Amino acid sequence: MKIKIHRGAAQIGGSCVELTAAGKRLIIDVGLPLDADDPESDEILPHAEGLFTDSQQSLPILGILISHPHQDHFGLVHRIRPGIPVYTTHAGEVLMESGEILSGHKMNVEWQHFQPFESFSIGPFRITPYLVDHSAFDACAFLIEADGKRIFYSGDFRAHGRKNKLFENMLLHPPQEIDALLLEGTMLGRTKESVLTESELEDQFLDAIRQSEGAVLCTVSSQNIDRLVTIYRATKRSGRTLVLDLYTAIILDRIQSFAKLPHASNEFDQLQVWYPWALSSLVADRSGKELLYKFKPWKLDRQDVHENPEKYVLLVKPSYWKDVEKMDLQAGSYLYSQWSGYATKAREQELRHMLEQKGFSLQHLHTSGHATRDDLRSFVRAIKPKILIPMHTEHPEEYESFGGVSRIVHDGMELDI
Repeated sequence: MKIKIHRGAAQIGGSCVELTAAGKRLIIDVGLPLDADDPESDEILPHAEGLFTDSQQSLPILGILISHPHQDHFGLVHRIRPGIPVYTTHAGEVLMESGEILSGHKMNVEWQHFQPFESFSIGPFRITPYLVDHSAFDACAFLIEADGKRIFYSGDFRAHGRKNKLFENMLLHPPQEIDALLLEGTMLGRTKESVLTESELEDQFLDAIRQSEGAVLCTVSSQNIDRLVTIYRATKRSGRTLVLDLYTAIILDRIQSFAKLPHASNEFDQLQVWYPWALSSLVADRSGKELLYKFKPWKLDRQDVHENPEKYVLLVKPSYWKDVEKMDLQAGSYLYSQWSGYATKAREQELRHMLEQKGFSLQHLHTSGHATRDDLRSFVRAIKPKILIPMHTEHPEEYESFGGVSRIVHDGMELDI
């Protein structure tokens, strides 16, 4: 079996890996680079022949495996050549297609579903998905067998989330006789970043909410389901009501059938929904008024937030800053729960500047969706791969300290296993 990392050998995000066996090819992830200025530029497409355009010279691509529904792993799916099936979980498809509301990109994808821990075949490739603990819902690693070789692709994972038992089980019952491990290393180099469990973070949110006498606003990814559960639990413990923005309400509603999650319904009485103006217009235009009005029974008007700010924790995004300004809130708390690297973007700075003028205090309450150095080392010790290949990292040289044989490759370089 041959491995070629088209992108991700020495960078975080934009992942794309190609495997070749018996004259057939399999792609793992087709991610959008985190630093992409123009998501529609041809320059950001990974150089995998026949993936985005027809190629009579290349070996056939039998399918694409998506490890999890984060843009840096699936963000170019809408641009792949028609006819290539894309494999993910059912919930993964729902989350990826829900992104169309904001992006306007129609997937037009031939979806195929797999179940975690249930093996399936694509041509000569035998694939076993392993559900992992990550900040994305239904994130999976893959054991791939072909040509008498066994490759393990870690995808993105951690050991400190609400599904940390999955990591513990992996250490106790690791896949055996792995010829090559493609291992993510996002946290390498982030030595000053504190790592908390989601339960510890929940307590921090609770303290921050209780200490605020005014409104509490919070920025969080709508697809970070673990974090949304953390914020909901903290809000409920504080006695306040969590107010979802419309997009987050749609996401939770669409996946609540796959797990017991808080969502706008009579089952969760400390949860309401608010309607940012531009977002509401997008939903009406792209998905129809039926979806727009679905959450009307739980709608909270801006005036209610203005008059009773101490009752609510409001989910916001930088693009909503004008809606927030119109609420005329004073001297509250703004809780930022994303990677600090995103905080430098212009819209986030506009939101912060407006809130600072209104006397809001800022707190960064976050924990990574990725494994720490110690957890990565434990992972390698448990799996005992013959070759360790850096992936999804800016510090591939640090893999040499994990034990075993590390093999640093470069984007576009083919490795024969």
